[in-house]
Amino acid sequence: MQSISKLGLPKMQIEPNCDWVASAIDNPGEQVYICYACHRDFLSVPTTHQIVKLSGTKADPAVISRVQSDELFDTWGLKHGEYEPGLYHIENNQAGCWWLFDKDSVFKMVFKDYNCLAKSYYHLSAEEALESFLQGTA
Repeated sequence: MQSISKLGLPKMQIEPNCDWVASAIDNPGEQVYICYACHRDFLSVPTTHQIVKLSGTKADPAVISRVQSDELFDTWGLKHGEYEPGLYHIENNQAGCWWLFDKDSVFKMVFKDYNCLAKSYYHLSAEEALESFLQGTA
């Protein structure tokens, strides 16, 4: 299991919590936007959110679904506490599949392609940053 930072994306901020949001607009399934707070080494660095578009097709839609964590742990041989919350790509898995480990939940993101769209600064939450981006004011 590797962090998405190995794929060239900024590491997710996990303290004090995972701040992320997803939204499907226009053609649901063909485009899903995710936005997450980026890790900051110093508090003097402005709050930064990364916006990523996950793309699918009508036949193979981009989907984000909640997964029973016990199933995932059994499948991958992980044990509770062996990971930290964040966004991951599990090696030897299909290229368009990421896993988001939140403190209490696990989400699977399946897609055909992804595109890093923008970084948004000084927003209080991922939801606010994504809304601003989608309205064209980021």
